[in-house]
Amino acid sequence: MRIGKLSFVTMLLICGAAWAEDQSCPIKVLSARAASQIPNIRFDYQNGTDKQIVASKFRYNFIDALGEETYASTGETISTSKVKPNEKKKDAVIYPVRVLESMRPHVCPATVKFADGTMWRDDGSRSCGTGAK
Repeated sequence: MRIGKLSFVTMLLICGAAWAEDQSCPIKVLSARAASQIPNIRFDYQNGTDKQIVASKFRYNFIDALGEETYASTGETISTSKVKPNEKKKDAVIYPVRVLESMRPHVCPATVKFADGTMWRDDGSRSCGTGAK
C-alpha cells in the first residue's frame, strides 16, 4: 500500500497531536515569598480546572538577583489538600539552608492528581510557576 506525501504528513500531525501533552496549568501559583527568620516559603495557589484536586506535588528553587536559577536550596513538597475548582489555598515548605535576601523563590506544580483518578504532570518547562524560568 502506497501512502502519498500529503497523507503521510497528515498522519504524522495527527499522531503528534495525540502524543503531545496538554501543558495548560491546572494549578496557578499566585504568589511565593521566602521568610528570612525561619527558612520557609509560603505560597498561594488556585485550582484553575473544573475538577477537584486531591493531591499535588510542588517543586521549588530560587532565582538570584541576575534572574538566573540557583540551586542553593531546591526541593519539593506534597500536598494532600482537596482543592475544589477555582478554590484558592495557602501552603508552605521549609527549606534546609539560608538563602540571600536578594533571591526570590520559584514554586511550580510538578504533578497533580484529580478526584476522577486522572493525573497531570509538568512537561519539564516549569511554566506554571512563579518567578523566572
